[in-house]
Amino acid sequence: MQTAQDYDAVPYEDCPLIQTKPDSLGLIAKLFGIDSAAPDRCRVLELGCASGGNIIPLAHYWPNSEFTGIELSKKQAALGNDIIKELGLTNINIFHKNILELDESLGTFDYVIAHGVYSWVPKEVQDHMMRLIPSVLAPNGIAFISYNTLPGWHLRMAIRDIMLYPTNQGASPEEKKDNGIEMLYKLAKGLPETSSLSEKWLKKETEFLLKQPPSYLLHDYLEENNNPVYFYQFMEKAEANHLQFLSEADMYTMLGSSLTEEAEKELEDIEDLIEYQQYMDFYYLRYFRQTLLCHDNLNLDYELDIDKITECYFIAMLSCTEEIDLNSKNKQTFKDPKGDSFDISHPLTKAAIVALSHQFPNAYSYSQLVEITQEILRDNNSAFLDSDPDYMLEEVFNLYLSQGLEISQVNRQFSINVTDKPKSNRLAQAYIKYNRCCIGSMHHGNIAFNEYDRFFLSLLDGKNTAEQVGETIAARISTDPEFRKILQKQGKDTVALLDSLDANIQQSLFFYALNGFLEQ
Repeated sequence: MQTAQDYDAVPYEDCPLIQTKPDSLGLIAKLFGIDSAAPDRCRVLELGCASGGNIIPLAHYWPNSEFTGIELSKKQAALGNDIIKELGLTNINIFHKNILELDESLGTFDYVIAHGVYSWVPKEVQDHMMRLIPSVLAPNGIAFISYNTLPGWHLRMAIRDIMLYPTNQGASPEEKKDNGIEMLYKLAKGLPETSSLSEKWLKKETEFLLKQPPSYLLHDYLEENNNPVYFYQFMEKAEANHLQFLSEADMYTMLGSSLTEEAEKELEDIEDLIEYQQYMDFYYLRYFRQTLLCHDNLNLDYELDIDKITECYFIAMLSCTEEIDLNSKNKQTFKDPKGDSFDISHPLTKAAIVALSHQFPNAYSYSQLVEITQEILRDNNSAFLDSDPDYMLEEVFNLYLSQGLEISQVNRQFSINVTDKPKSNRLAQAYIKYNRCCIGSMHHGNIAFNEYDRFFLSLLDGKNTAEQVGETIAARISTDPEFRKILQKQGKDTVALLDSLDANIQQSLFFYALNGFLEQ
């Protein structure tokens, strides 16, 4: 099979996808009235798991849950199992199988994940997936399926066609990849500087693609099968197999907050949820969805009751560059570590974000958050001390929708001490050994691993002090020109790095501790 050969020849750089975390999926189910399995004691199936980049970190951080991966590429399945063996995990298995071989004998799962599979397989495999999922999904289970959508992919098909020209039909995966990259460079150099919207879009897309790993270009754009669908077509297949639409994994994508008044008025008259979402795809030219499905015999409550989140735990790490104003409802901009911005108005919410950011990576319950925010406002003599906590609840929920904070159903507590002789944990050690490009944090964030990180963490063996680690890094940068070239290619200023190495060492150690990569 050509697909298996392509993935064996050029393995996909699989990374953690936070939207697939059972804790996140279960919370969305809860909001719509489904009592799904607890994330710390559940069974998870991932179809097309590659080498386990998504589910292995989940298995590491959620030891009482069980994980099963299915992968068509023999090479990637073997790599995943090598990493599992290295970690000594007993709650996860990856099987080298074709999806067409699977049936209900696989077992029952609370959460089924199929990321980057549906649009990239033949129609017979798509149909089998849609039959398989309800047969293995627990009664209150949730399925996550991502896929390319129309009309947005009509535009991207033009880029795919350009990248495939003039590749021969029998070209190897490496040849297709190299030819595609060459065509992108030609586009980037040849596009005229005009005000044409189409040329601006093409230039932006080309620049984006040239920054992606070669495996992304090959498998997302140049595979033999790339079959985008309209959302209503996807749902027709789902409904034919007794599955119904629950939500999108990123709930904010279901909202039309940036549409014109005319568009919003048109949508108000649409009562059918599937039709409403299809129109949203038309308005936004959406090219990708991450859809959650459940059994069609479940009664869903689409009137969201945000009071349900008061039973949960809140996690955030946001900062504000200006002094936080706790005496007015003036909007202030907070940023997360990625640089994304979030406007917050109410002093209660501002105080809550201050408290949560100090507590990160640990969580506060809602009652704890209310109590702490009142303490902060009292200490600052805020006129909003006696404000109704519902103001905060609504703004916190909006922050959750816009991915400014995380809400968890489970109160997991982590230690983030940096010891005198720090030691990287088994997950970090295994990912260094197998030269992985990214790793999942304790909250399943996607943390990029570059050559500097891998070398740094390899030195954290519990025997070296931070000072000794710094000396070893400085020596290698000073004496190893190849290492310097790699760091410079990855955007690091080696001169500036050496000049501020002590501070960098401390910052890096704190970063690794915050993300769960150090033993405690």
